[in-house]
Amino acid sequence: MSSLSSQGRIWNPVSTLSPRSLNRALSGFALVLTLESLAASRANLPKPEGGFVVISSWGQSPVNRSDFQELAELHLRHAKALSDAQLYSGAYYMSGYTIECALKACIARRTNQFDFPDKRFASSAWTHDLAELAKVSGMKSDFDAAKQADDVLRANWQAVDGWSETSRYETHLQHEAESLLTAVSDPDHGVLACIKRYW
Repeated sequence: MSSLSSQGRIWNPVSTLSPRSLNRALSGFALVLTLESLAASRANLPKPEGGFVVISSWGQSPVNRSDFQELAELHLRHAKALSDAQLYSGAYYMSGYTIECALKACIARRTNQFDFPDKRFASSAWTHDLAELAKVSGMKSDFDAAKQADDVLRANWQAVDGWSETSRYETHLQHEAESLLTAVSDPDHGVLACIKRYW
């Protein structure tokens, strides 16, 4: 943790943050670290010992299906780490982004490299709305059939449907974060496991 010395005292910027502000800051930090790691892997740069590297040009190549798959897995790891650290609002937030990236991987699977995209299809994919992304993915009927066959999966999808990207501005309690994380990550009845059948 960086600190500044002022008149012989050590100032730690984290000590001045409320738990709520710290939770939000760490959630954003996890997302930045994910992007930095992804950018480093694209640029074939060696990662420093901590596993992260900052480069100035993130957007040189478009995000593709495998990037979204990798981001979904990384966001899930971040959600679990935040939950383990009792940073429940951040865990809740990252759990939802796990599903957003997984659905966007399904959408990317539908695109062909040299096809000119339909304008409505392309603009519909640029959203954080999970219900809309499920429709745009072309897999909604498959997801609905899976939910019909599995009551636990159906309940897990309902939990995930309550997530919004605006949750980064909200406080979520331990039971909310753990419930969403379980709905996302359950290996047998989880939403991520369901989506991965089609991504």
